[in-house]
Amino acid sequence: MPPYKNLTRMLSRSDSLLDRAEAALRRTAKANDAAALLRLGDVQRGKGRLGEALDSYRRVVSLRPDDPKASWLVAILSGNELPNAPAQTRPVPFVYRTNFLPPQRCKALLALAQANRERFEPGVVVVAGGTRSSLEPDLRKALVERGATVEEVRPWFSTHLREAFSEALPRMGMCEPDQYWIEMAMSAYIGGDFFAKHTDNGARASRARMLSFAYYFHREPRCFSGGALLLHDSDSDACAFTRIEPQHNSIVFFPSSCIHEITAIENSIDDFGGARFAIHGWLRTDFRDKRSIGGGKHQRHRVPQACAQQ
Repeated sequence: MPPYKNLTRMLSRSDSLLDRAEAALRRTAKANDAAALLRLGDVQRGKGRLGEALDSYRRVVSLRPDDPKASWLVAILSGNELPNAPAQTRPVPFVYRTNFLPPQRCKALLALAQANRERFEPGVVVVAGGTRSSLEPDLRKALVERGATVEEVRPWFSTHLREAFSEALPRMGMCEPDQYWIEMAMSAYIGGDFFAKHTDNGARASRARMLSFAYYFHREPRCFSGGALLLHDSDSDACAFTRIEPQHNSIVFFPSSCIHEITAIENSIDDFGGARFAIHGWLRTDFRDKRSIGGGKHQRHRVPQACAQQ
């Protein structure tokens, strides 16, 4: 167990260590060792091989039907209703969908982002304990757009989001609020860009964020590697996480309170047109004005002047 723990402390930074951990655990897992299978699933999850991780966790459940963590992860990865949450280490629930937009919508969105480089500015953060957003290159390096480009896509993109919320929220044990609004931005990550560990609702201005989402789109074939989303398990001592790769025309939903990060972009040609683009944002519950869209659930359209965290 100690060698595994030492390896996992560096998993998010070294694919070779992930490979070594997986090889060692596979040998033990062949003997139907439930503990080894559980950790093998964690390594596969950390490598972004979610289908293989699901198979490993299912084997754990077949050997230990009452294992709370394995049962929790089987539910997350298979899209089933969540069981009772594990008392200690709790992997982050998420919902991941591919082919989120019709192909023509996706193509038009990419062309729009590529044509408006001048509207993107360096992303800012609110440091823990702070009240104002600022440039923090040691914590975040990326380009973000919150103005005209986002407002141009907001009406139709929000329609797709509202439809997805009805599926995503129950699968993460959340109830859709009667009133909410969607905060939205567009980001571009090129060579060396990253976002260190953070939460999306840790500052005063962002506490009303309930659900986070990130929709990925980019030129194909893509011109970069890296840029994955890592969702860290709640127990920091576990050093485990789920890796979500930024697949073109895919979207991921996850609780805004979870610790997550974006790994550095690598092998990029530093071409804005070939960036890892994303529309990211949050479902917020601090409904503050009368503008809304019908359908029973309300959605504001104003973008805040200052945005905490992202």
